[in-house]
Amino acid sequence: MRVRPGVTPGERGLFQSDHQIGYIRDGQVGFTGFGTRIAGAQAAYTGHRALTRRRTKTGILAEPPGEILVSGHGDEPVVVDGGCYVAQLRRTATATGEPSWGFELPLLPEERGEVFATSRARTVWNALRASGLSEGPRPPAEST
Repeated sequence: MRVRPGVTPGERGLFQSDHQIGYIRDGQVGFTGFGTRIAGAQAAYTGHRALTRRRTKTGILAEPPGEILVSGHGDEPVVVDGGCYVAQLRRTATATGEPSWGFELPLLPEERGEVFATSRARTVWNALRASGLSEGPRPPAEST
């Protein structure tokens, strides 16, 4: 994953090869390009668990994975775990205009500096890759 400057100051684009897969902005890290709302929610939860594990001193989570709930209707539902907010889902579009889903995970105030935010984005991306969920945000097919 590569990080490039975004459209606004403080914004960073996240790229795999030359395809944008996500962003860092406004104290959040987001990834896009998941085909369904459920795939986006699963990816958000995977990213949330990775960030939570990263934030512990031991790297071990005391609680097992729970059941997630996608709450709300429309284009921007939220992912909830045990009654706690996990992530915001975002309805997006692919480069070809097809509908897709993405998510945003909030960063802690001390993680919002460029170096720490980039590190947290890499943590999420690595978790998505390890889980196989990175198959969601992939480059559009080449036209021949």
